[in-house]
Amino acid sequence: MRKIPITEDRKGFLTSLKLNPEDVNVWRSKWQRLIYHARRRELLCLLSFEEYVGLAADAGLVNPSQIGKSMDNYQLARYGDVGNYSTENCRFVLRDQNILEWKENGGRESMAEKHRGRTKDSHEGVLLQSVKVSKAFEVLSPEGVTYTGVNLSDFCKLHNLNRGNMATVCRGSMKSYKGWTGKYI
Repeated sequence: MRKIPITEDRKGFLTSLKLNPEDVNVWRSKWQRLIYHARRRELLCLLSFEEYVGLAADAGLVNPSQIGKSMDNYQLARYGDVGNYSTENCRFVLRDQNILEWKENGGRESMAEKHRGRTKDSHEGVLLQSVKVSKAFEVLSPEGVTYTGVNLSDFCKLHNLNRGNMATVCRGSMKSYKGWTGKYI
């Protein structure tokens, strides 16, 4: 990440927003982390430093420590969880609200597709990685029906089972889960 010099202009900008000019380094760090994490998710951060701090001030934030992952902190949220970070497409909201919106917009199931448009169904590389990490399994239902397959995660989605618990059963660390037993082959 390129270093951006702290100028007196930036300190003056913070003062004009009634924010502490001594926090300029922390504000800049938060802004640069947004750019970094957006890039990792193949998104763009089109916000300048001034726009980022302006959005924070518009939300009533007075200290950069109010931004973070704690439940009482604020996060920069995108409308509909789609698109890049721009002044028209995002705003600061409490983490609770951001999580609620994320779930309403499909949550974890749709994030990969929304962020990159790449899923097992639409991208060969994602499918190959899924096949590479999938293990063959054999499970017995509570009704006595035996199922075999190679992707426990997909099987669990199909049968409304918790993948983590079923994986624990297949590894032998747990005897059964909801009456299901099984093992990796």
